[in-house]
Amino acid sequence: MPGNTIPAAPAPELPDLRPALARIGRLSVREHQVMTLLATGGTNQAIARRLGVSEGTVKAHVGRILLKLGLESRTAAAVVAVSILRPCTCGAGSPCEPLPKVTV
Repeated sequence: MPGNTIPAAPAPELPDLRPALARIGRLSVREHQVMTLLATGGTNQAIARRLGVSEGTVKAHVGRILLKLGLESRTAAAVVAVSILRPCTCGAGSPCEPLPKVTV
């Protein structure tokens, strides 16, 4: 109906990934490799094939990455990996400052 609008739900808070970036040195070389492949959107199966290991081994690596970096999802790990692979170029430093909240 024209004129009737549904108010937008508040956007969820985005996690602060800076602590995870500070912990990146805790990862093993293999965990870095897995995290880099996560950033490309690789599935556990694709990562396993690429690294010549089992899918279970990849799952174990992902679990350790999340634990060591204090992250809750593989998506967050991928975002951290992307921020390392493609450092901020906005001039605000690395990592970029959070985007301002948008009100709808």
